[in-house]
Amino acid sequence: MTPAEIIPPFADNRIGALHRLKAAGYKIGKSKLYADAQSGLLQVEDDGSITEKSIKRYLKLAQLKRLSESTAGDPAGDKLAVERAKKELEKLDEQIKKARHENEVNAGLYILKSDFALEMAARAGVFDTGLKNLIRTRAGEWIRTVSGDPEKSADLINCMEMEVERLLRDYSDIKRFQVVFI
Repeated sequence: MTPAEIIPPFADNRIGALHRLKAAGYKIGKSKLYADAQSGLLQVEDDGSITEKSIKRYLKLAQLKRLSESTAGDPAGDKLAVERAKKELEKLDEQIKKARHENEVNAGLYILKSDFALEMAARAGVFDTGLKNLIRTRAGEWIRTVSGDPEKSADLINCMEMEVERLLRDYSDIKRFQVVFI
């Protein structure tokens, strides 16, 4: 492209010049253009208009580049673009992980640590009470099972182990677990 093709020919005012420069593909912001006009880098006519000659001069002095030229062939610009793309992907990955976790929480797959601790404490209390109650209520039956004979201690042990296994099964069954406070 020739310089005449990429430079807007004339602008009514600074805003017009800004829009025409952006439309031509130059990387420039309003504050920069206004600051450059105030410092004299961009010459503004008495009526506020900006001539083609002033714009050409400004483009040379300010070393403005078109957006497509600003990173083309610039290794630092290429590295920056690659780094920015990586960061964008990392950000998207984190957002996806967060959304998945929120969906799993909403589906009830997670509970609060404090709720879990309360659940475990309640289960331990139920197990402790159940074991003590088992011993108190079944001691006589166990003694009768072996007829008070120490030789039959293996039968006593088997009987007690079956009762403890039943109690542990109830303890680990989350569908039937209830704690009633009186």
